[in-house]
Amino acid sequence: MADSSQVQVLANAVSQLQDQATSLNASIQQKIQRIQQKELRLKNQMLNPTSLESFETRAAGNLPSWLAPGNVGDLNKVVWPFLFVSTQAAPLIPNGNITTQISVTQEACFVFTHFTKSVYSFDSVTNAVQYIDPNTNDDTGLADGLQFSIRDAQSTREFFDGPADLDFFGNPRFPTKLPAPQMVLPRGVIEISFFNTNQTETYIPQIQLWGYRMRIENAEQILGTTWG
Repeated sequence: MADSSQVQVLANAVSQLQDQATSLNASIQQKIQRIQQKELRLKNQMLNPTSLESFETRAAGNLPSWLAPGNVGDLNKVVWPFLFVSTQAAPLIPNGNITTQISVTQEACFVFTHFTKSVYSFDSVTNAVQYIDPNTNDDTGLADGLQFSIRDAQSTREFFDGPADLDFFGNPRFPTKLPAPQMVLPRGVIEISFFNTNQTETYIPQIQLWGYRMRIENAEQILGTTWG
């Protein structure tokens, strides 16, 4: 019969083997888990979760086509830059006023961000038309007495407290930027009124509105932002 010391040695050896087996099993389980994760990523065409490529791949698989990263073609189906030009105004005689408009088509709403102007002097005797260049260094670049205002006819929003001198706004080299973009819904109308307080000059003015067209699926959910 083995003495007690031999029994203790065997017991210790068995305990060590058990610890080694437990540690080996834990290591194997970790490796199995990593292999399973890699298989899952490969199955879903995913890379390392911390990599940019993996983010793009996951986003492309889960986001709508027009929001997928890098999918510019589809994005342009929803948002694209656009320019509206006001309707051609008849010559604006001294002390006269006229209202022109821009009609937003049914295709998409219009987010209005900037505007520029083009103003011509008109000689009623010769019918000569001369562009008034606001970038000249003398008075020939001014449309003295020409004022304007902008109004969203659909929401009745007035963008001016009163008529403003057009000389101070809309230089083609330095477009006037709105403090906040204004959205006009499909089939909306923007009214632009011109007032000529000059006693002798006749003008032909136009306004160009710059911004973005944007398709909206549920316009009724955002009417509060346009009908204030």
